[in-house]
Amino acid sequence: MTLVQYHCEITMSTTLLPTRHLIELPSHPSAASTARRRVIASLLEWGCPRDGEVHYMLGVIVSELVTNAVTHAGRHTPRILVTVRLDDRAVRIGIRDNHAHRLQRRAPSLCATDGRGTVIVEALLDEYGGHLSTEMHDDGKTIWAEVPSRLFACR
Repeated sequence: MTLVQYHCEITMSTTLLPTRHLIELPSHPSAASTARRRVIASLLEWGCPRDGEVHYMLGVIVSELVTNAVTHAGRHTPRILVTVRLDDRAVRIGIRDNHAHRLQRRAPSLCATDGRGTVIVEALLDEYGGHLSTEMHDDGKTIWAEVPSRLFACR
């Protein structure tokens, strides 16, 4: 059984959009699909129309980053915090864990069965005009994926 804590903090911007949802998940393989569903639900709640291609892209990014946190930081991180932010400029997704190492960007060998997540995320973000960044904390890091909010046509 997966226990999900869902916190909603709503503030108002100049366009009257809610700006942030916080989703706390156990560091477990099921967290990726739960995070993906909750991020898309946040966008729909904020009036962003359902767009198969853009939502699929964002879902892949969320799944890959959460899977990376579970795989590489899981033993250091009992809970992963997913932040969804929306403003006039961007949709920002943050994945926070308690592992102090930066995100590893490496080219996997052709025979490797893993290690492609970051490459996939960066390629998708490049295609859609977004970018990936890392914010270090005393107790870990947050990986931020940012995509222009114009892609989502939110009200």
